[in-house]
Amino acid sequence: METAIKQIKKELKIKSQGELAKELEISKATLNLLIKNKYPNPSKVLAKIKTKLKPQIIGVETKTTSLDELIKEIEEL
Repeated sequence: METAIKQIKKELKIKSQGELAKELEISKATLNLLIKNKYPNPSKVLAKIKTKLKPQIIGVETKTTSLDELIKEIEEL
């Protein structure tokens, strides 16, 4: 679960603790305790955070299944 803590710290470089806590749907106190490694039995809350911080895949539509044609489409962008 240490990767979730690393993700939290990375997010805190661009957001405040309050903003991140709201986004993660946890209290600011919980977030603070997690950062300081003082939250008792954090595995459940860290699992929840990990799913919320997971990067989302954005769908892409293509006109072909040919790799060569797909490369051409990408280059046109």
